[in-house]
Amino acid sequence: MVDYRQWYAVFVVTGQEEKVRVLIENRLSKYSSIQAKLFVPRRLMRERKNGIVGEENRIMFPGYVLVGTDDIERIFDIAIGLKGVLKFLQNGDEFQKIRLEEISRLVYMADNDDLIGESEICFDKDDQIVVLSGPLKGEEGRITKLNRRKGRVAVEFDIGAERHEIWLSVRLARVTSQR
Repeated sequence: MVDYRQWYAVFVVTGQEEKVRVLIENRLSKYSSIQAKLFVPRRLMRERKNGIVGEENRIMFPGYVLVGTDDIERIFDIAIGLKGVLKFLQNGDEFQKIRLEEISRLVYMADNDDLIGESEICFDKDDQIVVLSGPLKGEEGRITKLNRRKGRVAVEFDIGAERHEIWLSVRLARVTSQR
């Protein structure tokens, strides 16, 4: 994945995040001089409907497409008239930057399809959550809540000036005691 120093947010019509991402990427493909990563982070969630457990991909930030680029002005010129694009996040006349520290955790956790999958957890002797594998490995300190029944943990993310608590899917490991 290309690593950009600057990230920005585009407000889009909720439910059209993927369509807008594809539209912008198609336009960008005509300009070899513009490099950008369009990111619509999603999370894999286990859902129970009518007694049947299945998996569902959910967008983490409905109504947003995140853009990593060093040329936001040209991205703006290309995208602003597209169907589904509402506006770019701005602070006055300047495009509002999302700090790399804020976005890098999401980019790191997501796979090539922008999906944050399931993590495997267990509990240590002090009943603290330990992440054994998956995208939450090493993020134990950011976990704020656990819902064992639904197999989810709430994780804190700071994006812009806002703190978001996002539920991510986990699987409780079956740890056998060794004697």
